[in-house]
Amino acid sequence: MRLFTKKLFSLLAAISMAASTAVIGADAVTQEASESTTNTYLHSIRTYSYDSTELETSVSTLTVCRKDDYTAILSCAEILKTKTSGTLSNATNFLPYADAGTFLKVTATRSSSYSGLYRRHWSYVRDEDGNTVGSIDRTILIEF
Repeated sequence: MRLFTKKLFSLLAAISMAASTAVIGADAVTQEASESTTNTYLHSIRTYSYDSTELETSVSTLTVCRKDDYTAILSCAEILKTKTSGTLSNATNFLPYADAGTFLKVTATRSSSYSGLYRRHWSYVRDEDGNTVGSIDRTILIEF
């Protein structure tokens, strides 16, 4: 009986995935992915998506401060032509204070396909002496 139940659930899962694939293929609405990095000073959650109905590429960065008493927090998201230059869209936010739990989210969008474009996610906090600490800076080809 256990083997039959396992096979039944496997078959239902396969049918469900096939149906989902068919729906995604027919509508092809949104592709989305995310990743995160944590260091001593901050937590950075990076997401990116492509909406094939609207032909829009989006890149977001959510930065969360992990400690108290910082003089600044910055969160930036960019869509680039190449890995090192050609900013097509940029969103940046900065606060002149940051404590544990302080967060900023920014989203850059571009009305075009993601093919061949890069995404840059940049986050940092500043200490009481104005030094940038805990910087996370990633530039990555947009791929799904």
